[in-house]
Amino acid sequence: MSDDLARPHLTPSQITNQVLLSLDTLLKGMNSSLQDFPDIPLPDYTQRAQLQLPIIQQELYNTTVQGDFVTQHFPQLNEQQQSIFQTVMSAVAGTSEQKIVMINAPGGYGKTFLLATILAAVRAQGQIALAVAPTGLAAENLEGGRTAHSRFKIPIPITDTSMCRIPAQSHLAALIRRTKVIVWDEIMATHRHAVECVDRTMQDLRNSEQPFGGCIALFGGDTRQILPVVRHGSEAAIMDSSIKRSPLWAHCTQLPLTINMRVNSDEVEFSNFLLQIGNGQHDTVDPTNPQIMEIPAEFIEPNLASLINKIFPNLQDGYQDPYFMAHRSILTPLNEHMDKINTSCVQSFPGTPHTYLSADKVQEDNGNLAIPLEYLNSLTPSGMPPHQLILKLNMVVMLLRNLQAGPSEGLRNGTRLLIKSLGNHMIEAEILTGTSTGTTVFLPRIPFHLRDSDFPFTMIRKQFPIRPCFSMTINKAQGQTLDKVGIYLPNPVFTHGQLYVAFSRVRTKHALAVCIDHQQLTQMASVNNNHCTSNIVFHSIL
Repeated sequence: MSDDLARPHLTPSQITNQVLLSLDTLLKGMNSSLQDFPDIPLPDYTQRAQLQLPIIQQELYNTTVQGDFVTQHFPQLNEQQQSIFQTVMSAVAGTSEQKIVMINAPGGYGKTFLLATILAAVRAQGQIALAVAPTGLAAENLEGGRTAHSRFKIPIPITDTSMCRIPAQSHLAALIRRTKVIVWDEIMATHRHAVECVDRTMQDLRNSEQPFGGCIALFGGDTRQILPVVRHGSEAAIMDSSIKRSPLWAHCTQLPLTINMRVNSDEVEFSNFLLQIGNGQHDTVDPTNPQIMEIPAEFIEPNLASLINKIFPNLQDGYQDPYFMAHRSILTPLNEHMDKINTSCVQSFPGTPHTYLSADKVQEDNGNLAIPLEYLNSLTPSGMPPHQLILKLNMVVMLLRNLQAGPSEGLRNGTRLLIKSLGNHMIEAEILTGTSTGTTVFLPRIPFHLRDSDFPFTMIRKQFPIRPCFSMTINKAQGQTLDKVGIYLPNPVFTHGQLYVAFSRVRTKHALAVCIDHQQLTQMASVNNNHCTSNIVFHSIL
């Protein structure tokens, strides 16, 4: 660090102080500081002004490069997109009082392309624009994107009165005070309490009672997609968690995109089919249950083995091109079925298996609870790696956590990685997705904390933060586009927009395959047809 911070005009003692200041900055980003480490000397904080805050420096982009991006991409926007672009930039310039804008658009209508152009236009002016999304996979679509929880330190769990964990004197608070625009993609999947929490925090930090403290908020999303997850929640509870039920929605201007940017006739036909699913306007095959729809026979695979072979042909032979595997997946509603598919694919994949066992324990503040270790080992909660993690060389895996310093290096929750070497205490991998594609990284074991209302204890699992990614849940896939997708439905989808999200992860119908367990479906409708499944749509949210 001292080599990186060395400048001709700085003395060795000043360089040392800059290193200590930088360390203190990194630690404060993790809600800690050098004061928590008595063996390390404290810096001279009076010299902090000589060091530009790294967190702000990271968000100041090269204005020439950003300007060239706008010059190249603005002419490619259609009239509707250009109108929205001008509306947002007028607000940036202060000629419009509009502070919250919502771009509502289905897949293929150019929302991400428009958001990227607006981000570049703001940054080309030397202004700070923060790009966030509810998941790391969705955040990868925007330059400099991060998860909203990582960027704003949104607390977990959250209530309707929560505040973000951002001290007023922190560097992150300084960044927020300088921020001009927040671009929040996939907003429909974000719980309104999280958005309101950021709003309250920004009003406090920026000393303004305007929404988001006067900062311009640009939301992107699709009301047809999955709404926030509410554990054991009813339809009313799920809808109440949506941003459309927030008081902030009254300040929001909705600007829809209605022009399909796909030019291939097959893509346009498929896009119209997706809109029928998303709007719940599909043909019903059971008069007593309008949610039941028939999947076209051209998508159907007879069983799971056939579906796996369709998405990952000749898996047992391996692949020379890892990017082939990184951009295809089998989607399923539940974690247990995802684990089943991953286990099957890992067994078929060539190579010697390496098994990593986690270290599980119960947090000490749970009293004298005597929880058998075998029971802890048997748990695989959502978002946690399994106790028994089986990996092979040249296999593609998915990262399960944002790692410190990771967002700038591409290590976001959902990033896909290629296993290059398997050590006892460290795994070497190559990033396959996002802006840091091709970068080699080293992954250690890290602690995962399970805080779940279904369990009367807090479990800590120390394990590598990855898992195989031949399959993922439909919710996890929201916000990304893949080259090939299989949909495995041993159970029907269970919430608004899941079937629409699953089908819309690809651009053409030729990239999609579906396997349905018709025995499950005979229990939900008097339809003896293994091409039928359930499509849940909350029409009032549309």
